[in-house]
Amino acid sequence: MGDTPLTIDRFPFFIGRKSANKDSYIDGPVALILQDRRPLRLSRRHFYIDREDGLFVVCDHRSFHGTIVNGIALTASGGGLKSPLDPG
Repeated sequence: MGDTPLTIDRFPFFIGRKSANKDSYIDGPVALILQDRRPLRLSRRHFYIDREDGLFVVCDHRSFHGTIVNGIALTASGGGLKSPLDPG
């Protein structure tokens, strides 16, 4: 990724890690595959970016470890499974 801009042109836009089983997707393919290393572990379909009421939101996709956005944990018990995505 680095300095190369990323264009998000379809929603939901799924982010996750590479899967050994390419046919394991239920809701469509992962649009952005990130390489991860321990202790971090991304799920194959970890989170996604969607649009709601003209805003971009980040939604955890039932990942095991959850997702943190702007310092807020996106879990069922920690404030919900989605959060607005701030510009920048």
